[in-house]
Amino acid sequence: MSRGTLWMGDIEPYMDDAFLKQAFAQMGEACLSTKIIANKLTGLPVGYGFMEFLDEATAQRILLECDGKPIPGSNPVKKFKLNRASHSKEANQQGTTTPRPALQDRLWRPPLPNPSSPVLPARIQTTT
Repeated sequence: MSRGTLWMGDIEPYMDDAFLKQAFAQMGEACLSTKIIANKLTGLPVGYGFMEFLDEATAQRILLECDGKPIPGSNPVKKFKLNRASHSKEANQQGTTTPRPALQDRLWRPPLPNPSSPVLPARIQTTT
């Protein structure tokens, strides 16, 4: 029997595997496993993951019933952001990819210096 997997976005740092399984349980659904994706360099979660359910039909039902609904226990209240996960070789060869948050939206960038500003950026060097 093939298991059904959903992609979930907007996962907050405090939302771990146990939290997500409990949230789905409170919605009346059994999540068999979760995989929260982490940054390879920092080990910190990047805001999305994959939720595995009993089968494809269950995953489809959960997608239709839970997507856009408030996540139980989230504070401030967040909504489920779910989509079909496609991570097979065939799907990737056909150009179907798993949706992922734009990396540039999640990275902090320093502001560009304003040439008309009297304040200039500086690097402070310390000696030991």
